[in-house]
Amino acid sequence: GAALRGAGLGDFSPEQWRMLTHGRVVATDRLRENLGFVPAHGTAETFADYARACGPGLLPPARVGAAIDHLARLRTP
Repeated sequence: GAALRGAGLGDFSPEQWRMLTHGRVVATDRLRENLGFVPAHGTAETFADYARACGPGLLPPARVGAAIDHLARLRTP
């Protein structure tokens, strides 16, 4: 939360913060073992496809870029 607020991306409701914190996960190993289902695409590939389909959204690209830069600086020792 603090990193996103520091990047100017702190205007989220408590419900949105819970979603960002916990997210949604599918145990594909159980799908494979129990149902024989093998996903055609991985998480990153699926998210990239979703982002392309949505097009520009609520956050301006410059703001997202600034947030990414801010988070990258936090990781750098």
